[in-house]
Amino acid sequence: MKEGAKELNRSKKRIHLREIAILALVSSFFLTLYAPLEILFTNKEDFWFGFRTIIGFNLLGFVLLSLLLFGILLLSNLIHENVYRFLFLAGTVFYLGFYIEGTFFAGYLPMQDGRKVIWSDYASHRFFSIAIYAVLITAVIILVWKLGFEKLQKAVIYLLVGMSAMFLITVITLGIKNKGFADKTRIKVSKENEFTFSTDKNFFIFLIDATDGSTFEEVMTKHPEYEEWFSDFTYYSNMVSTYSHTSYAVPYILSGYWFHWGDDYDEFKNAAYSSSPFLDRLKKDGYRIGLYCDLEPVPPDENVFSTFENIETAPMYTPDPLVYAKVFAKLVGYRYAPFDVKRYCEVYVAEDFRIAKSFDWSDEYTTNNIDFLNDLNNAEFQLDESKPCFKWIHVEGSHVPYRYDANVNLIENGTYSQNVEASMTLAHDMIEKMKENGVYDNTAFLIMADHGFNPEDIPEGRMHPVFFAKGIGETADTMRRNDAPVSHEDLMVAFDRLLDGADSSMLFDWKEGDERERELYVFSYPVKWRVLKYKQKGHASDMTTMECLED
Repeated sequence: MKEGAKELNRSKKRIHLREIAILALVSSFFLTLYAPLEILFTNKEDFWFGFRTIIGFNLLGFVLLSLLLFGILLLSNLIHENVYRFLFLAGTVFYLGFYIEGTFFAGYLPMQDGRKVIWSDYASHRFFSIAIYAVLITAVIILVWKLGFEKLQKAVIYLLVGMSAMFLITVITLGIKNKGFADKTRIKVSKENEFTFSTDKNFFIFLIDATDGSTFEEVMTKHPEYEEWFSDFTYYSNMVSTYSHTSYAVPYILSGYWFHWGDDYDEFKNAAYSSSPFLDRLKKDGYRIGLYCDLEPVPPDENVFSTFENIETAPMYTPDPLVYAKVFAKLVGYRYAPFDVKRYCEVYVAEDFRIAKSFDWSDEYTTNNIDFLNDLNNAEFQLDESKPCFKWIHVEGSHVPYRYDANVNLIENGTYSQNVEASMTLAHDMIEKMKENGVYDNTAFLIMADHGFNPEDIPEGRMHPVFFAKGIGETADTMRRNDAPVSHEDLMVAFDRLLDGADSSMLFDWKEGDERERELYVFSYPVKWRVLKYKQKGHASDMTTMECLED
């Protein structure tokens, strides 16, 4: 009989205190320190808090989970040797399975952006997940049979301690490389002066996130009233964005500054805003400058964001411990747990972490469509007779999840087209409010998106954003269309011309019928996250004329 079989039949009881303690500690370290901090350091722009804000929670979780696992394993050992052995081996399988899932398959997961994930679309991931655990279980059974439990247990302990040392080095390196250990200043984007406009002249950009030009054209066929709503505007139907995602598109729109892959993202934002010829022109011309958006595109350097009158530093506070523990447990599970557990770990990070104990967010700006509409409907516009005003107001617009109808009511199981309709309603209501308060005619007004979106979620389909423009004092009987091949690359010139008083037909040198190649960057997902450099050789709506230049 094999050595392992002989050992399994022994009735001698042994208390494995050292092994129990080590397994409890390494498992707890992985789940409460390594995995959460790795997520925090590699996605730090998604969280308003930093390492020093939450490390106390994680250390407390480490201690409590270590004690819990130690107690469970010790109790199993006291009940029966074979119960302990089963739990030890099961723990080993899950530890290695979590590591493999989170390290090698995380890039193939769907984004957590508020949409309900259709898990049946990821059947191949289920296959690989089952295969991983099948291989691990088979390997453990064979090793127990060949080596015996005691020898395998000793080898596993050495392996897990070695892996934990590797994880510790990895997370420290990530923290240093991504500046994750540095103090994180809480930046507050307030609603202050959101509806303050000049009686002289204004420059207003109303950004409706992720609103696609192709879908807008389809929606227009059902809403002929749009021609009247936007009668004073020129609609540029062949606009291409430079980036497919907000975090890079917004700094680019305001500066024309390109992000170079491998650069530090915070440094990119600081450089973009501090070197922006548009913002420099506004400051030189004496404009009050307000930037109303979520935190992600905001520059972190106080000397840079002080350009905007509504952004300031504020005291840091801690999230509610139970909310923090729940959300981060789901994030860890979503990345590391077996496939069929991931469906119970969906999180909408953009909203789920905005919950803090005894803290009032009401004075802070959010892009939520309904929050903005409520503020707009209840707003008392303030008029500044001394200075011109620049206003950037960024709303959720058509961004996923699909949760609005055409009248901006919350609904379930909506569509992308309905979100686009809601975006048009927000833009119309903003126009009407400005007319009521006498600040519409003296405003250079842009209604635009930072990027487009494809209802089938094709990454290359995110590069055709809507773009409407109206100059100061410009009026017309109906919305005009212009199919010139324009790009966000042209915005610095367009902004300058609007500041000089040009009307919407004079913003770009490109004309309808011109042939042009336009450069853009696409974040490819969900098969694998990567960045693709393209040039658009045809119309902005045509994905077949996009040529990939670099992966």
